[in-house]
Amino acid sequence: TIYVEDVVAVDVLTAVFDKVTRSRVSIVPIGSDAAVISLMAGLRKEKKKEKILGILDGDKGSDLPSRWNLFCKRLESYNDKAEEVEWIKSRLMTLPGEKWPENWAVTKLKSCINDSILEAVGVTEFELLDIVEKAELAAKHSEFFVLSSELYLDEIHLRKTISAHVAKNHKHEFLNIIQRVQELLLV
Repeated sequence: TIYVEDVVAVDVLTAVFDKVTRSRVSIVPIGSDAAVISLMAGLRKEKKKEKILGILDGDKGSDLPSRWNLFCKRLESYNDKAEEVEWIKSRLMTLPGEKWPENWAVTKLKSCINDSILEAVGVTEFELLDIVEKAELAAKHSEFFVLSSELYLDEIHLRKTISAHVAKNHKHEFLNIIQRVQELLLV
C-alpha cells in the first residue's frame, strides 16, 4: 500500500506505474503529510505491514529529517531510535519537484504540449500556454480549478487527463519511486 497526501498524487502515480504494478498496489490518499506519517507510525507499531510506502508532495522534500522526527514522536515508544529512523527513511519519499503536485503538473505541462493534449482540451498551443500561465498564478491547490474554469471542462476529468499526460512525459522523474515500489513488491 502506498499512502499519499491527496488525489492528485494518486492520479500522477497511477499514470507512471505499469499495469502489473497497478494491479499489485493500492494508492490511498490520506490528507496531509502529518496524517501519512501518523498512519505509518501506527502501522509500524502493529509490525504487520512491512510493504508500505509513504509518498509526500514534492514541497516536503527539503525537510524530510523533520518528518522522520515526527514519525518517531508518533511512535511514542521504541527500543532503538536509529532503527526506527532507518525504517521510515526507507519507506518515505516525495513526489518529483519542489512544489505541490498540482503546481508541478501545471508547470511541467508547458514542456510537453503536443497534439494529443491539445485535442483533449480543445484549444491551440498559444491558448493553452496562456491558460497555464493563469493557473500557475492561482492559489495553492487551485491550479486545476483555474484550468477547468478557463477550458470549460470538468475539473476531475481535466486533473486526471493532465496528470497522466505530464507524468507519462516526465516518467524519468519517477524512476526512484518506481524502483522502490518494485523492491517492496519483491520482498
